[in-house]
Amino acid sequence: MTNIRRLAITLALGSVLISACSSDDRPRETMAEKKAATADVVTASNTPAGRLLIAINKVRARRGLPALNMDSRLARAARGHASDMADNDFFAHRGSDGSSFAGRVTRQGYAYRFVGENIAAGLPSPNETVESWLASPHHRRNVLAANAIPIGIGYAYRPDDRGRADYGHYWVLTVGCSTGTSGNAPRAECGK
Repeated sequence: MTNIRRLAITLALGSVLISACSSDDRPRETMAEKKAATADVVTASNTPAGRLLIAINKVRARRGLPALNMDSRLARAARGHASDMADNDFFAHRGSDGSSFAGRVTRQGYAYRFVGENIAAGLPSPNETVESWLASPHHRRNVLAANAIPIGIGYAYRPDDRGRADYGHYWVLTVGCSTGTSGNAPRAECGK
């Protein structure tokens, strides 16, 4: 991959941090999210998601930040969006059904105080993906967020990807801080 294409991919990445989601931002569940909902949270180090989690936690450890842990609801939202982008030939935060990442995590039953999403495409390795996110101030903020302990990781690979968005590799990182059941986020989940 050329440096120009890698730079274009890095610059194309978007990151948004929001603290509230309106009730009208609840589009129906996509087929990709339904497929992702049936899969278990995978964090084994021999999977792309597991290797990305290890790479992110190494960066966080060097900065004295707590390790991130997978949350099944955030993981379903992230996997669903990665599959949606690969299956429907696009690269964007907005889903093929018009959903925002806040809407996708809400559909998975995750009530949050804070939620953010990083996406990447065209980068074959977890380390390259993390490095591209660290090179962008908005993405770095999500990777290094002190108040986000639970995360979800989605990865989809299409070796025969020949559409408009022919990246082959699609990565999604969803970070969050839950409101908890009592309306107050537990300290352990939301950092300090």
